[in-house]
Amino acid sequence: MKTRRRLKLNHALLMLACLTLAACADTKQPSFASPMSMNSAAPLGNAQGQQPATIRGSIVDGPVDNRVITITTRRGEVKKSITENGEGSFALATIFAKDDFPLIYRARDEAQLLVIGDPGFTLLSTSPRPALGQRVSINAYSTLITKTAMKLPGGIDPTTIEKATTSVTSQLNFGLYGEFKDNPTSTLTTEANIHIITKANEALSEMIRRTSRQLNMSGRHMTPDDVIDALAADLVDGQLNGVGAVGTHPRISAVANFIAGQVALEAITNELRVRNIDATPSLDYIIASAYPQSQNRTRNVHLTDALIHQAMVAIEIANRISPNPQLSKTAAALQQLTSFMRPDRAKKILPGNVREKLGEISRRIVMSDSTTVKRLNAFISS
Repeated sequence: MKTRRRLKLNHALLMLACLTLAACADTKQPSFASPMSMNSAAPLGNAQGQQPATIRGSIVDGPVDNRVITITTRRGEVKKSITENGEGSFALATIFAKDDFPLIYRARDEAQLLVIGDPGFTLLSTSPRPALGQRVSINAYSTLITKTAMKLPGGIDPTTIEKATTSVTSQLNFGLYGEFKDNPTSTLTTEANIHIITKANEALSEMIRRTSRQLNMSGRHMTPDDVIDALAADLVDGQLNGVGAVGTHPRISAVANFIAGQVALEAITNELRVRNIDATPSLDYIIASAYPQSQNRTRNVHLTDALIHQAMVAIEIANRISPNPQLSKTAAALQQLTSFMRPDRAKKILPGNVREKLGEISRRIVMSDSTTVKRLNAFISS
């Protein structure tokens, strides 16, 4: 992920279309054939309802390569297709019509170094309304937010994106804070936030993948994309509790909520596991590669109240299903954690490993009868 820039001028589009690939950065400015301001929020529109527009974007999903980003209109018409080369950002100058919006960005990973094999799901994001200068971030949060907004009455617009953002970041926080918590679909990565979004994004992604794997092991075939669809349907009412729009699966909600707590506990001590391997060195490598000058690493991502709460819910559920002294000690230790605490301090407070016990409980939840699933979702929502 070394910082590089490529500039391609397309004379057939009168030098209005260009593509620049650079390292994931808000501060590393891409070059454009057009001198239009990148920060303009003026609405698009002329006599024909069309006007040149610029888009700057970043992708956060671990070290990846050969990603194809497809930009489609609200009618499903493909406007642009860009091959991303692993540098993590893109820029584009083109022409849109007002009724093209909302734009949908889709990025499917062809290879990911952090996760061996298929990384799991198609990444999504959106530009809900016309503007001369668009900023778009494509990550696991933007994916779930976009899917949730699609299922809200009226579909994607600024209001539904705002509502979906609140639902997703409050129910599945994973330690996300700062600008990315407020606007995961439009905040670009910078030296100041790369460590925060990298860690939280991988935690949410792992929750989705782990939920899919657990369901598949029980004979219920659900791809990560299926899991995202089900969670998005559930989140339309602002809660992940098994009650939502058409497409909600109470069992998926219960399993995902519990696994979210598992993953949160790993994030608290900075020991997030991906495919049962400690992902911390890989995540720190991503951060250092994107911003060599930055001293921030995953160890510098402080705890949030929402992250602690996610872990506490999982431990409480586990202790109700299968009481265990170690779980009780963990619950008591979690009560001592505070927002802004660093992972190294939290690790000293929390007792020994409860990973195996939580894994056993997650398998039991998957196989639970519908009454138990309903009770678990009711407990979580309360």
